[in-house]
Amino acid sequence: MGAGRARPHDHDGAEVVYVITGTLAITIGGHEHTLRAGDSIYFDPSPAHSYRRVGSRACTAIVVTTP
Repeated sequence: MGAGRARPHDHDGAEVVYVITGTLAITIGGHEHTLRAGDSIYFDPSPAHSYRRVGSRACTAIVVTTP
């Protein structure tokens, strides 16, 4: 994931993000949450949300969405 902020998006269902390496900031409905390797978050993806890498270290994560 690049250091720039991704375009906010929204969708129905549910979303789970698990961070494998690095640090990831997730903005959901205007509130930013910082996740580090080993952290996860479950949320309703209907509010606009976006992701961005924090720092210069590579960040990898698994993102699972459901309809």
